[in-house]
Amino acid sequence: MQKRGGYKHVEFRLGEIEALPVGDATVDVVISNCVINLCPDKRPVYKEAFRALRPGGRLAVSDVVARKELSKSVKQDLVLYSGCLAGATLQTELLRILEDAGFEKISINPKGNSDQVISSWESKRGFESKVFAAEVTAVKPSGACCAPSCCS
Repeated sequence: MQKRGGYKHVEFRLGEIEALPVGDATVDVVISNCVINLCPDKRPVYKEAFRALRPGGRLAVSDVVARKELSKSVKQDLVLYSGCLAGATLQTELLRILEDAGFEKISINPKGNSDQVISSWESKRGFESKVFAAEVTAVKPSGACCAPSCCS
């Protein structure tokens, strides 16, 4: 894709979201489109993003976020889990996870078309009051330490 598109300043690497194949403080932006939702534990994901980002680097995530606590039956439904709904993190918990990872200037906002997005997923109709399609952004502070001793 890099050669085909003629991209000279882009590099594609295969990795896991909890263990990015990049060095400490080497990335300008971490982006994700409805993938973090599929990770059972979001904390290592956001800590890893923080580790990889340069000071002043940005996080830009599109994901499904819970407005209120989801029931145990919803959380255990594999169809809803693989469909990005059952893994939705409660908005207040996501804020805490991002803060604990070290991020600042955190914003977790519904996309303008959130209800339409959620209702367009046939198996998720009726969940618009429980979850929303979110734009999550955050910044790694400029003075943030990036040595393994303080980022891990």
